[in-house]
Amino acid sequence: MKSPSNSRVLTKFAVAGVVLLLGALGLSGFFAPSSDPTLAQNAPPQWKTATPTQRSAGGAAIRSQLDAFKKGQWDKAVSFQSATLQRNFASTAAFRAMMERTYPQFIRFKTVSFGPARAAGPYVQIAVKLTGSDGATTDAIYTLVKEKAGYRVDGVSGGAVPPPAPTAPLRPEKPAETV
Repeated sequence: MKSPSNSRVLTKFAVAGVVLLLGALGLSGFFAPSSDPTLAQNAPPQWKTATPTQRSAGGAAIRSQLDAFKKGQWDKAVSFQSATLQRNFASTAAFRAMMERTYPQFIRFKTVSFGPARAAGPYVQIAVKLTGSDGATTDAIYTLVKEKAGYRVDGVSGGAVPPPAPTAPLRPEKPAETV
């Protein structure tokens, strides 16, 4: 019996590690939200280019939420979230605090443009480029789900402000020498 080469074994461990990391970070669920029984839990969604109607309706929902952010209409902004996403926040104030801390470019955007869009079942993903009032540009991918009221934001990938870089711990001062 021939033993596998070290590089093959390492490759298998690396692939398994990436899969476990993605699962731990919850990224696997971003592209196939588990709330939809029509999308198999472990199978990738069958994405296709979004129709003009899907793209237009999804883009309108995104734009409406962004406009509500800009005007400080937080209850209206929340209304453009999916029912699943709304359950993640205890209140409108909690959602607002998260947005101000993590996605300030979305709140104070100057321009927004929409890129490619794809669809799978009730889901649409649209690439978005935002320029903030400070001139900084950020890219994100919105995932929307079709609900009774129309398309609602079910998640956003990218566009978050990176966490601050860790700083070196302060060294305790040496006690003064006594003479």
